[in-house]
Amino acid sequence: MPNKLDSIIIFITSIIACIFFIKIENFLGIDYKYHPDALHYLKYKIDIAHEIYLSTESVASFLKSYFGRFFYFWVDILNYNPSYIIFSNIIFFAITNVVIFNIFNKKLINFDYLSLLLLIAVLFMPYRLHLSAHVLKETMMIFFFSLCFLRVHYLYKILPIIFIFYLRKFSLIYFLIFFNLNKIFNYFQINIILKLIILLFLFIVGLDIINELFIFHYESNLIEQVTAWSQKNMGGRDYDNITNFKYYHAYGVLLKAFIWPILFLSGSFVFFSFNFYFLILAVEIIVINILFYKKYKKLLISAEIYIVLFFISFHVSTFTAYFRYSYIAFILIIFYKLYYLENEKKNK
Repeated sequence: MPNKLDSIIIFITSIIACIFFIKIENFLGIDYKYHPDALHYLKYKIDIAHEIYLSTESVASFLKSYFGRFFYFWVDILNYNPSYIIFSNIIFFAITNVVIFNIFNKKLINFDYLSLLLLIAVLFMPYRLHLSAHVLKETMMIFFFSLCFLRVHYLYKILPIIFIFYLRKFSLIYFLIFFNLNKIFNYFQINIILKLIILLFLFIVGLDIINELFIFHYESNLIEQVTAWSQKNMGGRDYDNITNFKYYHAYGVLLKAFIWPILFLSGSFVFFSFNFYFLILAVEIIVINILFYKKYKKLLISAEIYIVLFFISFHVSTFTAYFRYSYIAFILIIFYKLYYLENEKKNK
């Protein structure tokens, strides 16, 4: 059972790990300007007082106007100072690790060496460390998602969920992970044909949600809008040579949606664009999958995360951007599977 001293040790160790990781990245020539999104947040000035004044006619319209834009406020509050923002990310990272550590210890029935390895791997995943060292919102999002796994009344979980949506309105997609499709199908004894019909229905509804909430409304049909959004220019890295099938137009969007989740979940993307950075990311994904399988004799991969990654592909045009968006889903499936499987053990 975890105690306060354990939590303090995890908190301090997490901060030291972040600082050490920043030093390594700086040595490799990676600084806070590495991500285009980071530069965007630092350059995009928001006149908070002016915007509030324009929205005073209605609290609802004010809240709606900042839906998905909370991180801009956070950057403004910290005076657009990258050092302050990165320091706050490090604190969020450390607190998240304390939350994960406490959940991990309370939930695990048999804490063996595999549990220890899995815990260390989850707490200090290289890409999580990387995200904490930059002016990006993902570390804050993972923090609020981790709060949803605490054993508290569901009303107390509403606030972190609200913050999640205010950080990224696209977050609705991530919550699909919590739908246990296999359990639902088995409960209603649904046959394979009906399963396919339901999945097709979810696909159509998902596209409609993406169209209504997340895509700019061009004067075009749904297919053209999704194609334009998923193939927009997002910059990308020189080392990212993974195709987005844009030359196949609408068919390419579907090819990307079906293939990219497999590449991400298996770590096999490294074989299509072999480089040092992708190798680190691939090893991280593969190691977590192996440790999880050895611990539970079950695959971490599920239909739910595949569906989530399927829809995320419509939102991005480069694999590096896709990895960052999908990484939150990967963290969530680890939390959820751990939580679900340990509860399953207790109920036996």
